[in-house]
Amino acid sequence: MRRSSQPLPPRGEFQGNSNCFDFLERVDPRVLSAELLRENIRTIATVLAHCDKVLSAKLLADFEPGLRPQIIAALKNARQTPPEALQAIAAGLRERLYNQGPAKRPAPGMVKYGGPAVAAAMLRYISPEAKRNIKENDPALFADLRRLMYTFDDFMKSPDRTLQIVFAEIETRTLALALKVAMPRLKQRILENMSDRRATIVEDEIEQLGRVRMSDIEEAQQNIMDLAISMQKAGKIIIDERDENLV
Repeated sequence: MRRSSQPLPPRGEFQGNSNCFDFLERVDPRVLSAELLRENIRTIATVLAHCDKVLSAKLLADFEPGLRPQIIAALKNARQTPPEALQAIAAGLRERLYNQGPAKRPAPGMVKYGGPAVAAAMLRYISPEAKRNIKENDPALFADLRRLMYTFDDFMKSPDRTLQIVFAEIETRTLALALKVAMPRLKQRILENMSDRRATIVEDEIEQLGRVRMSDIEEAQQNIMDLAISMQKAGKIIIDERDENLV
């Protein structure tokens, strides 16, 4: 097997919550993906959950189309793993990739990894081809995760024009609910991207809401995100202008 040509990072002592998989960021993704193919789906998902999200997306794109939905499905289910198990996986990879000593030990206690948010975040960074592959192989999984690819706070990264287009379509009460617990800077940005008259109406509506259930607020925010995602898919807006791969 071809070994990594990158220099081995210093092993050092374990400090704080350092990730025992940090060394993988110095490995050629093609070499790493080939090595991961020797592992089972759950182990691959464990490694990807602990890698940088961009690196994880590159690795996922390198796998066979049939494997991608299985890995994403495994990632979606959050798990807790003994730190010794993570250390064993990291040490095995390090040994095979570099033929050198053990990886840093993780912190004591069970380590939680994966979950719907992690899987959804990874989908934002994979190629359009890989997205289509997952959607075709497991439409239900893709639809479930697509709603989590973006959160309401992601509007902080949206161009002004996106805010103007999206929130022009939202009724006042829904918008008031969504903004009731929003970050002050985000609330200000959204209000600044509508007319003074409407901004005043929305602010008045927020004051009149009184106590509301958090589930109602979350539903309002999700409804707005669903609309934004559908608009982005139609090519009308860009939610996060830093993204290269759109939904």
